[in-house]
Amino acid sequence: VQWWDPAEYLPDASLPMLWVNGSNDFAYTMNAMRRSYRLPKGQRTLCIRLRMAHAHGGPGENPEEIRVFCDGLLKHGKPLAAIIATGIEGTNAWATYSSAVPLTKVDLNFTRDSGRWQDRKWETVPGHIMPDRVTASVPEGARVAYFNLFDDRDCVVSTEHELMGPQ
Repeated sequence: VQWWDPAEYLPDASLPMLWVNGSNDFAYTMNAMRRSYRLPKGQRTLCIRLRMAHAHGGPGENPEEIRVFCDGLLKHGKPLAAIIATGIEGTNAWATYSSAVPLTKVDLNFTRDSGRWQDRKWETVPGHIMPDRVTASVPEGARVAYFNLFDDRDCVVSTEHELMGPQ
């Protein structure tokens, strides 16, 4: 544990971090990723693509979000959108954000399933984009939901997933 568990190191990290993962990753499930990304003190950006394959090489190394994130930090490029706040009130989900580039689409990803994260079936409903805020209606029976905000580069920034009901 002292050599390999991220919980041993992440609380001391303060640099900005990008977390790229898939909703059904078999090796690094969404709940495990959440425990990790909440530990560092620095800024975090999430990119959780629906059903993104787990792999070194292409799927894990080629997402455009990685280049854009680095360019935003190191080359004064236009950064990925930043999530400011999120919430679910009744059946209404919302998030506030800031973005240097226009958003083109917002999806609310949700699952009605419980049990193993790797086996959950995820669905998507379109959300609404307003200046500095996105909204969507949470479908009946949803147990988990999160937003994916797409910018005009087709880069995704995700909110943390929200748990609703029994897991």
